[in-house]
Amino acid sequence: MAKNKDENPETGQKKDWKFILIMSLLVLLLLLAVAAGAYYIGAQMGGDSGTETANGQAKEKKSGFPFGSTEYLGPLVELEDFVVNITDGEQTRYLKVAITLETGSKKTREEIESRLPQVRDAIIFQISGKTFDQVRDLQGKMQLKAELVQSLNELLNMGQIDNVFFTEFVVQ
Repeated sequence: MAKNKDENPETGQKKDWKFILIMSLLVLLLLLAVAAGAYYIGAQMGGDSGTETANGQAKEKKSGFPFGSTEYLGPLVELEDFVVNITDGEQTRYLKVAITLETGSKKTREEIESRLPQVRDAIIFQISGKTFDQVRDLQGKMQLKAELVQSLNELLNMGQIDNVFFTEFVVQ
């Protein structure tokens, strides 16, 4: 008796390897289609979730970055350079620092600009009270930033300063 070449000689059943291969490919294509659909729906519904509010204004996303947000900056106020005397033991050094203030809103920025002499005065007094040892390392600079934010926020009536950025910091 002639045997079919697709039949298993021990069991007499036909090999369904072609059927299994085709079904596996169909399942794979189905999974890819579901994944693509989920990605598309997710991108349409919340691609930039957390950065846009209902009225279209940008909202800050906080991150683990220690010096502020890496996603969004609020309105900025760039101040003219400061040159102040600081002490280093018995000798006097000069500190030149350029500062940019990040505000919480445009109204806060406008208030800072209208009260610029008071803001500059507060910064000069805060910085000139430091010694070289207090500002030479990263921890000292971060402490100075925190102190500046606190003292400047005490001056403001509308809003607050979110961050202080040193855009130049030179001690001579």
